Amino acid sequence: MIGNQALPPPENRTPAELARSTIDTALPSVPCTWLDIGAIEEGEPMRVSMRGVAGNSGAAQAEIGRALAAAGLGNVRLEFRDVAPITPAGCAALDSYRQLRAESGSRLAAATPRFEMAIQADGPYAGAAAANALVDLDLADPNLDFALLGIEPSGAITLLLDNRAAFERALGASRDGRPISDEGNGRYRLHIDLDHEGWSGLLLVTGRGPFPPALVRPEIGRRGPDWQQQFLRAAAERGWRTEMVWFESVNREPDPEMPVGDGDKE
Repeated sequence: MIGNQALPPPENRTPAELARSTIDTALPSVPCTWLDIGAIEEGEPMRVSMRGVAGNSGAAQAEIGRALAAAGLGNVRLEFRDVAPITPAGCAALDSYRQLRAESGSRLAAATPRFEMAIQADGPYAGAAAANALVDLDLADPNLDFALLGIEPSGAITLLLDNRAAFERALGASRDGRPISDEGNGRYRLHIDLDHEGWSGLLLVTGRGPFPPALVRPEIGRRGPDWQQQFLRAAAERGWRTEMVWFESVNREPDPEMPVGDGDKE
């Protein structure tokens, strides 16, 4: 179903529509992942670009590939270059967060999956290389409470903002639109400076607060069945929903041994 409308039968769908619905159906059961479809290009083969995070990209690709083949789409090239890795330490948290995944998934979005590092003129990393990541937040509902968390490929989770009040304080302390700029109509942009190469994830938990740190960001080693049950029970009572984005900071500094001259220009 899409909203209140039933999906057309497979024979009435384009290959891209069938691929999208098949993948969307398969994703909730793919363990240790948070995946989205980035793009679908029809052709021979069809190319499907995934984005997000996976503990085992090969296993995730194989499971999605089996679902596509069962739907009659055997000639599909799955691309995972925009999928971050995560260690097994993060799997229990990912699997629990995924059970609360918002259907629309439209409140949290990264401007691009990749941000290039450059020497900073000012800010916390002035004179050093850093990436300036841009992440959009849609908080148009003033009654919506939320928590914002950071996730690392190591599985470590950090509580960045524990409620809307903390966000409002951070917004009030921002200068020249950093680290938060107000884009109008309840939309905001986070300006995140990163002085390290590699992947970073953000998790948005919306619903009724509070969002106790021990529940929403358990320490590694404390993510067993007891925590999962407590987390999911609190989520059901408070109407929590989750959204997640991953993005990579990359350093494309030129090779110092590679000569650069007029002949190298295109």
